[in-house]
Amino acid sequence: MKTFYWTFAALVLGVILAISPATAQQPVTAQKICTQLIDAGTFNDVLVPSNATCTLIESLVQGNIRVDTNATLNLIVTTVRGSITVDTNATLTAAEGTIINGSVLATNAASISLNQGVTIDTNLSALGTGTVDVHITFIGGNLFVADAGSISINLSIINGNVDDERNNTGSGNTNVITDNRIGGNLVCIDNTPPPTNLGTPNRVAGNRVGQCAGL
Repeated sequence: MKTFYWTFAALVLGVILAISPATAQQPVTAQKICTQLIDAGTFNDVLVPSNATCTLIESLVQGNIRVDTNATLNLIVTTVRGSITVDTNATLTAAEGTIINGSVLATNAASISLNQGVTIDTNLSALGTGTVDVHITFIGGNLFVADAGSISINLSIINGNVDDERNNTGSGNTNVITDNRIGGNLVCIDNTPPPTNLGTPNRVAGNRVGQCAGL
């Protein structure tokens, strides 16, 4: 009887060992190269290569996204567990309930557009970006914009600080910060022209500094 028991146990163990590697070690794509529209995809990291356009709809990115030079990324109802890096002359558009658990980091990008219920759990940093448009967006950390060509930040919630510095946006209402809830400070320094709230003040828990003293 004991011989039968140990023989059976060894057989079961052998079956488990034979099956487990196949189920536990499924091939994982380290990085998805996205150059098209993808609906309901799940990926680890995503790269949008230079001059390509990637649109993700109702998708999940478990890691980070990089938008390479001159590339375009559109996110619609998509969740990104990591951060998004936007390179020179690249464009990021996120809308309709897109959630980014990390940060958005743009350097010399063409455009950053966040509209209609986008969430960034940490920070948005746009340095040298042509157009920065933040509309009905939640940012859990700080928003930093410097050396931009056009700025519109409105109807949004920013839990941390808003820094608007060294932006030369030309004539007209091209640096607009209006009707936002800001949990930290609102700091505006060395902007030409100065920022405006278009007559609708922001609610600022911290201090209003520099050119934003009256906003």
